[in-house]
Amino acid sequence: FSFTMMKILGALTIPRACIVSAKVIGLMNVTGFAITAITQTHKITDLVGTGAFVVSTAAVAYRCTKAKGLGVSPVSLLLTGCVGLWGTRLALYLFHRIMLTGHDTRLGAFFPKEGESYLDSNGANFPVNLAAFWTVQALWAWVTLLPVTVALASPIIHHQSITPYHIVCAICFLVGFGCEALADHQKSVFKADPANRGLWIDSGLWHYSRHPNYFGEILTWWSLYAMALPSFPGLVHYCTIVSPLFVTCLLLFVSGVPLLEKEYDQRYGSNEAYQLYKLRTNMLIPGPSS
Repeated sequence: FSFTMMKILGALTIPRACIVSAKVIGLMNVTGFAITAITQTHKITDLVGTGAFVVSTAAVAYRCTKAKGLGVSPVSLLLTGCVGLWGTRLALYLFHRIMLTGHDTRLGAFFPKEGESYLDSNGANFPVNLAAFWTVQALWAWVTLLPVTVALASPIIHHQSITPYHIVCAICFLVGFGCEALADHQKSVFKADPANRGLWIDSGLWHYSRHPNYFGEILTWWSLYAMALPSFPGLVHYCTIVSPLFVTCLLLFVSGVPLLEKEYDQRYGSNEAYQLYKLRTNMLIPGPSS
């Protein structure tokens, strides 16, 4: 009987939690879009986009705990803490990076060039394309957070203690988080050195993988999905596997690896040393050179 009630309560609570997440992420991204459109600078784009993960998770955890009148469970704290750690680190890193560079060449195309009118379909189509970008960014956050959102809203989570399974998932999360953070740091230090201008990084983690930061992010979200699994109140919620699959496909086939591989091939394609690096170094999973 108690398990049946948990399933019923979960069915009532989880949709509300998803709505809360959508509202928080939507509000933050609409605000970010408005500021970006007015100032025509992308300096806050990553800060807001990644920060929405942290704020949404905290809001869902608070609302679900308050609605049920129960204390914060250890597993809820673990999930919220992991997302908070990942999102805060990445948001501050990306914000610091763009404050140093002053611009983001990937996103500059969303702004009209000098003399270009608004809604020019032959140009930036400002602000339509910019609004579409912020919409996709909001959807990215909402979809990626689904396993965590569902788990935090589940009535089961308040009856759970941290088990060895959760600890293993947390260790995997820390490995992914550490890999992404270290790779970002190593690349920043490398690019800050004038002696490395015009070169590609092949030291540190980048000696063992051409994209160790993306490997870290993919491992992070698979670990969070696995961590959330025991809290799911019904089989239907296992479909939130769309979250890590979405992150994996996005980074491997859409906006991550393909764009950088294409850029580096254009820039260093005629360089034999780069071709050798590409040949002997794993694309994603760090490992010994071949």
